[in-house]
Amino acid sequence: MDGDDRAAAVPAPARLKIAGAWTGVLDVRLDSWTLPMLRAEVARRSGGADPACVNLICGGKVLRDAGGGGGGDASLLQLGVKNNAKVLATCVSADRGKALNDEAAAESARPPPKPSNPRSSTESGDSSLPPNLRVI
Repeated sequence: MDGDDRAAAVPAPARLKIAGAWTGVLDVRLDSWTLPMLRAEVARRSGGADPACVNLICGGKVLRDAGGGGGGDASLLQLGVKNNAKVLATCVSADRGKALNDEAAAESARPPPKPSNPRSSTESGDSSLPPNLRVI
């Protein structure tokens, strides 16, 4: 009976369906696996990418390490990942991410474009319409 009690106490591994940078199914223990562990496994299976460049999205939420400092002590269960969850994995190079951030910052600092034709087409002085169609 001890074998049955032990089997009942240890939960079965959960299945995560991964798509994106690597496509497949992972069997993980949601209560013991952390986000850095999952990120490293996806990076390893996707061809040896840097785990810091792997982004994971599950249930419409971007999965981030607890506190943003890279501590990552929260389990996947605490982050809201459930059995049979679908996870989107993307790999972004550090250089490309920096270039995108720089481009977004430059675009937000740029003043909005001025209209090319300040006159409205509904003004009575618009000579581009025939005389019988001009709005007065």
